[in-house]
Amino acid sequence: MQLLGIDIGKTGGFVILNSERNAISKFPMPTLAGEIDLLALDEYLKRSAGMINKAFIEKASARPGQGVVSMFTFGRTFGMVEALVVSAGIPYQMVAPVTWTKEIFKGMSNKKDKKKDRSLLAVKRLFPEENLLATTRSTKPHLGLVDALLIAEYGLRQHEREK
Repeated sequence: MQLLGIDIGKTGGFVILNSERNAISKFPMPTLAGEIDLLALDEYLKRSAGMINKAFIEKASARPGQGVVSMFTFGRTFGMVEALVVSAGIPYQMVAPVTWTKEIFKGMSNKKDKKKDRSLLAVKRLFPEENLLATTRSTKPHLGLVDALLIAEYGLRQHEREK
């Protein structure tokens, strides 16, 4: 079983997680001149499609305090990613951020931390050896890859419950 976790957005990411909980592929959201590089993303998804049983895509929704332009851009990216997943022939399921974070952050004590801080703590706890740097020159984990890995972990837990 291999599942794809997708964190939407220009700084999002894609992680394929196998049933042994090894991240076998990591791919930051490709951009070109400040826009999503649809050709690179399409190529990645089609090349990976044969090894993916199901994708879990973070469901886009309006967030308080976000401007109209940023929400439009976010929704546009969401639609493009969903269309390319469908085009690659990958079965998928939408998962709301509140749903996957509730599962992944279960048992974590500091609920007042920002989501990104909690995500980093969860990844270090669940995948202590995983390198989530976007490039060899990066010094901090790529937050899109962090969330994509946690979304894939959520998907794997769902699959294990359904067995």
